[in-house]
Amino acid sequence: MSFEGLLALIGIIIAVYALAQPIQRQSIRLLVPIKVLILSIFISAGLLIWRYSVGAFGYKFFPWSDFASMVGGFFLPIIGVIVAYIFWHRAKLSVNKNRGFRKFILTCIKENKYDELLRILDKNRESAAKVLQGETLGLLFKRKFIKNAIDAQNWMHLRLLSNEKIIEKLTDRLGAINNLMRELVAAEDSLLHFAITSKYGGREHVRASEEEWKLIHRTLENPKWYMCLRADYPLMVYAYETIASNKLDRAYNLKDDLYIFQQGESTRLRCPIYIALKTHVLMLKEAIKIEGEDDYYVSDFWDLFQAVCEHSKYDNEVWEDQDANREYPTPFAFLMKEMLYDLKDLCQECSEQGQRPPGRIGDDLIRTWATCVSFLGNSSDEVSDRFKIECLGYYLGYTMEMMEAYDKAKGIKKENLKLWQDELIDELRRFRGGDERLREILIQSMNELDYGKRYIWDNHVMLRKELDLPDRPRPAN
Repeated sequence: MSFEGLLALIGIIIAVYALAQPIQRQSIRLLVPIKVLILSIFISAGLLIWRYSVGAFGYKFFPWSDFASMVGGFFLPIIGVIVAYIFWHRAKLSVNKNRGFRKFILTCIKENKYDELLRILDKNRESAAKVLQGETLGLLFKRKFIKNAIDAQNWMHLRLLSNEKIIEKLTDRLGAINNLMRELVAAEDSLLHFAITSKYGGREHVRASEEEWKLIHRTLENPKWYMCLRADYPLMVYAYETIASNKLDRAYNLKDDLYIFQQGESTRLRCPIYIALKTHVLMLKEAIKIEGEDDYYVSDFWDLFQAVCEHSKYDNEVWEDQDANREYPTPFAFLMKEMLYDLKDLCQECSEQGQRPPGRIGDDLIRTWATCVSFLGNSSDEVSDRFKIECLGYYLGYTMEMMEAYDKAKGIKKENLKLWQDELIDELRRFRGGDERLREILIQSMNELDYGKRYIWDNHVMLRKELDLPDRPRPAN
């Protein structure tokens, strides 16, 4: 290589660096060993100077030395550029690069461009917890960056929080999970949506990959992870903020068939209330499987139910419309009934037909369920009487299922079912005491149960006595 060629190469390197955007320049400074590149250029220049100086002073080259200097002068800068590219492509971070990486993150946030940051993080999945400090990790959980990554279907932030060492290092872990969960709910396509649609429908042809399912199981469906970070808190607060803003009051008190559809794409998958509810249910199902005895905040159901019920408004033209869905006349009605269905489903899974006593989760489920139906029964202008009767009927019917199973069971199973039966009755009795409005709804609900079902026919008399309700009226002749 001649001096002209070397200078041309240096000019190209400088031009590429000068034309690069601020993020790319920061990336080069962070990842590329500039000293190696400069050293290769200087050695190449030294070899070229030596070749020219030998002839100028009247010395002669040995045949091999002339060839060696020419080859060295040509290949050394090329090798330097290749080495620089390899280091940039590998993008490996180290403890010494923590400060530079922090500056790089700030530059990405300022420029609002994150592709290169995502590339570097992807290359350092395993080592990030070791080489990055807590403050640097905290910068990665800015809302703008999280939103950009989720829009690109990149779940880097959830992967980072699946690492216990990263959680331990974070100076504000609750702030990190708050930003992440809010953006996962707000996005139209996120892992939350994939997990929910796979279990409860609402959007066809949506499938998570095997790697994405593994991430879901490690995080969103992992009770230990979920409660360690209190992932339920931002979900429920975001849902409550949406309700309290009153922006849903008009639309969610009108007929909306798209909200309840199972086929096609349902509008409920853009509803923060529904997403928060079902995410919490998925975690509770796993907590029941592992027989956890911690506080899994089952009471979150009550908080959501109360807020939804208070914003629901009964309109005779909407609720009694012949074309309306009789079971779910409005989106608010759908949400209330869905919460009650979920509580019943979770109780069934928790009891395993009497194989287990209620335990901490079972106690919380029964108490929350009874609180919800009692509040609904006491409501005035929020829902129709028929809706109250149906919802109380689910609770009463399940109680009689437990009573029927108790009569047929033996041994430890009978003891467990006795605990379930007694607690279901005690909780409802506690709310019913002295409340005439709830008593009237309970009477109507008991009278309108399906007495063709054996467990209802055999146990309704006993349950009426337990709740101090009158006998079933005789059918008119």
